[in-house]
Amino acid sequence: MTQHNETPQMEMPIPPLRPWPSRLFVETTTRCNLRCRMCVKETWDRSVMEGDMAEETFTALEAAFPHLEALVLNGVGEPLLDPRLEAFIRRAKESMPAGSWVWFQSNGMLLDEARAISLLEAGLDKICISADALDPETFREIRRGGEEQGVERALAALHAAKERCGRSEFAIGLEFVLMRDNTRELPDLLLRAVELGASFAIVTHVLAYAESSVPQTAFESNMDGAVELFNEWRKKAAAEGLDLSSYFKVLWKYMRNPSELELVGFLAELAATAAVAGGLDKVREIIGSSLPSKQITIKSFADTRGQLQQLFGDDPGWRDALESICAVLGEPGLRGDSGIKFAEALVRSWKEGSLNGEASFADYLAVIWKYSRTPQEQRIYDLVEELKAEARSRDISLHLKNLMDRDVEWAAELERVFDEARQVARETGLALTLPGAAPSSHRRCEFVEGGGAFVSWNGYVHPCYFLWHQYGCHLFGRKKFVNARSFGNVRESGILDIWNNQPFRQFRDDVLAYDFPYCSNCNVVPCQYLKAEEFEQDCYGNTVPCGDCFWCMGLFNCLQ
Repeated sequence: MTQHNETPQMEMPIPPLRPWPSRLFVETTTRCNLRCRMCVKETWDRSVMEGDMAEETFTALEAAFPHLEALVLNGVGEPLLDPRLEAFIRRAKESMPAGSWVWFQSNGMLLDEARAISLLEAGLDKICISADALDPETFREIRRGGEEQGVERALAALHAAKERCGRSEFAIGLEFVLMRDNTRELPDLLLRAVELGASFAIVTHVLAYAESSVPQTAFESNMDGAVELFNEWRKKAAAEGLDLSSYFKVLWKYMRNPSELELVGFLAELAATAAVAGGLDKVREIIGSSLPSKQITIKSFADTRGQLQQLFGDDPGWRDALESICAVLGEPGLRGDSGIKFAEALVRSWKEGSLNGEASFADYLAVIWKYSRTPQEQRIYDLVEELKAEARSRDISLHLKNLMDRDVEWAAELERVFDEARQVARETGLALTLPGAAPSSHRRCEFVEGGGAFVSWNGYVHPCYFLWHQYGCHLFGRKKFVNARSFGNVRESGILDIWNNQPFRQFRDDVLAYDFPYCSNCNVVPCQYLKAEEFEQDCYGNTVPCGDCFWCMGLFNCLQ
């Protein structure tokens, strides 16, 4: 029998662990012909520089082309402003493997049929046109310097070029930036895009780079898992006739400062002692002779039992205990050899304070009453504590105030619009990518997972959209500053050398571990780590800033 020794084929590593990038995002220019209000150029620190990629910088990327699945010729600027765009596409397509693709996103204002034919003949595989409204006024407000008719002309030109060049596989798409002003236009805009030849659509939320865009944010800050869990407990509370949204009112009502906490603890112990059989003798022992009989009587706190009833409501435990204490303290000739020096010192300070016109013992009894929760209030507090315990057991981060303040009506409206958009996609065959309505508790970095590297016009190599540029933005009610993260420059080192250098590999490994906090849903955000001008680490000790990344939470979609 003849034996055949077959060499087993090694399984290809996942993209971030391969010795080359699988996707390159190349910024050929940062110049643009529009001033869109949601652009990163609207950032409050105005740090994005203007420039065009040098020929030698693009040439330095060629070592990666034979391994690429995708080349995205996009960055901050408008790609059609670069007259070398077709030449770049041809050079890349000559080296890229079969089945790979080249594409970019454009505002479409510079695209006519002649340019569309030129792009398709160069080998462009896909294009995505930005459009955010059907209403002309809304469009002009969002895409300043643009016209809604320009988008229709661009889509028509692309469709005509596709027919003329015999490129039936060429894909035309639409990108829609979702805001409060234009959300309800989404389904109709998708229908119109299909009529004009679009086969796919990418919808993404707006990131407020400018403060004026903050009210346009359509997504909520609470993670999907947190919302679901909170709604479960809200229903439990409602079944008992309770409203969890009053939790903070209950909590703040009973907040104590340190001195009050100390005194209330002592008085609560007295009340509990006096309420049990034989407790009054113990109270006498604790109090000793430190209090004069006439200094503290029930009349110094409340003249009648009716007033006590008014003060303490239907809580007989506190009322009876306080009456017992007041009765004991009102007995003349109260004596005792107390062994509790701390208690005597406290009582003595009350006496001296009262003689000096400061707070009397009656005031401290009022403090006790202030911090005595009703049974309903205590139940609300207990329910929230149980909610927090379940969240911890399921590794769900909660931001309780945001959960209780969430705009339920808008969340329902957004989901309604998304349902209509999905229906349009089903009926027309449109490939639709929608963002989440809330941050996802199941994070995934598509940029790192897909083996992406991002090259700025000046040659610097970055790991993702989040860390591609330096910018300021507004997120979840706070101002945030992001520094670009670079691992080298292709004008100084080869693209494959940069991809495989230790810092870049370590960064990808750290991201893939997903062992970082959910900063957006943390109750102490913004913390000292996020306020730092230069990010050094998060509260877990990680040196990657991904705990406060917006893309991995499913809110923002980009060309991939």
